[in-house]
Amino acid sequence: MVQRSVADGALEPCREGRAGDIIEQPCCKTPLQGAATSVLPAASPLVEGVTGRCFEDNREARTAAAGDAERAGGVAPHALDPHAADRPWEYAAGTVGR
Repeated sequence: MVQRSVADGALEPCREGRAGDIIEQPCCKTPLQGAATSVLPAASPLVEGVTGRCFEDNREARTAAAGDAERAGGVAPHALDPHAADRPWEYAAGTVGR
């Protein structure tokens, strides 16, 4: 489960019980559900040829608006900027050859 949008204390019910107990929570994803979004773009013909996109919950993530922090999910616009993605590669290429 991605914890970037989880409020403080929200996972406490998952920690109840004796050590080693697994307590099913309706709000938590199973390992299969959590892995599905990673497997989709890697293996599905539905997204063949799709690049430079972010996925969440088995679909393309919406672009989050500035100041949209209280709404869970989405991807920041700068994460989809191809020029921003090129900058680390350009920096690395310039420093490796030194």
